[in-house]
Amino acid sequence: MKLRFILFISLSLAALIPVVFLGVWPHSRAYEKEISDVSERHLLLAQNLSSALERYSRDVKATFKTLTLNMVAHTKLAGTDEILKNLNFRHICIAALADGSVMSTLNEQIAPCPKHIPPKRFAIFKSIASPDDVKFTEVMSGPDDHPVMYVVWLINNKLAVGSITTNYFVNLGKAISFGKKGHAAIVDHKGNVLAHPLKSWHRTRKNIAKVPAVKRMLRHETGVSTFYSPALKDDMIAGFTWVPGANWGVMIPQPLSELRDRADAVQRYAMNVIIAGVIVTAILS
Repeated sequence: MKLRFILFISLSLAALIPVVFLGVWPHSRAYEKEISDVSERHLLLAQNLSSALERYSRDVKATFKTLTLNMVAHTKLAGTDEILKNLNFRHICIAALADGSVMSTLNEQIAPCPKHIPPKRFAIFKSIASPDDVKFTEVMSGPDDHPVMYVVWLINNKLAVGSITTNYFVNLGKAISFGKKGHAAIVDHKGNVLAHPLKSWHRTRKNIAKVPAVKRMLRHETGVSTFYSPALKDDMIAGFTWVPGANWGVMIPQPLSELRDRADAVQRYAMNVIIAGVIVTAILS
């Protein structure tokens, strides 16, 4: 082998080996950085949504209490229709605690109360109702099978029941969208879906309490978790937290494959630099 070929091979290898190592290093560092950034960003988004939902739950409870007290006192307030609409109330009903017969109603023209609360619902309402505080039920099937949630309160030996739609949760979830499949998911205190990009899951109030991140939310934990999503059929990373007072759960998941894609883009750029460097070194050698 002639000396010039030996020099050519030696110089090419001398240039290739270190740049290959430097090409692999940016990929691992880029992926780690993506994981770190997503963990912080998604957790912050989940906490912001939790704060919004906590304010909403307080507003719903306070409004429900005020309007119920006025109904019991037979006092009429102006502008109640607009107040109920803004907080997504369908109606408020006051029923006898003995048999569930409805005694007085609010917002009757838009969404009438039944004459009697259905026995199964009445039993659920009575089991969780308290004179000390307004309680949220889990999400249930409403008119036309649309999801609804109820607030209940015991007052003067009567049962006050307010029905609210899940529109607020859905609209709040839709406001969070990023990447190809990054989204927000909101569940009630039993893990039933209140907001999710899969409309069928929202419509059927799918229970996802077995998802590891949801399990931790329902235990009132806050953090970051990785898990397999049966909805998107992909491994996900999610920031999650819970909503004080209402005990709902919020998580912001994103597929790990999207983070790998971004890290791969960094590696492709590094490989282009490596190839260009090797070509220049080969020409010089």
